[in-house]
Amino acid sequence: MAQTSAKLESNAIVVGIDVSKDHLDAGQYPSGDLIQTSNDTKGIRTLLRWIGRQRAVYVVFEANLAVRL
Repeated sequence: MAQTSAKLESNAIVVGIDVSKDHLDAGQYPSGDLIQTSNDTKGIRTLLRWIGRQRAVYVVFEANLAVRL
């Protein structure tokens, strides 16, 4: 597992994104909010707007990143 030089603040908001060929699944910690979008330009735009509303401090992807743009 990757190590980071900085610890997360206690109030940190993290968005994790799981990438598949057809869709993107994202979840926010600690609220548990979830979203699924298509893995295309429209879906990525939707996901970026959603992330902006979450006021995310950190956004993480699975290690096997393959987003189509």
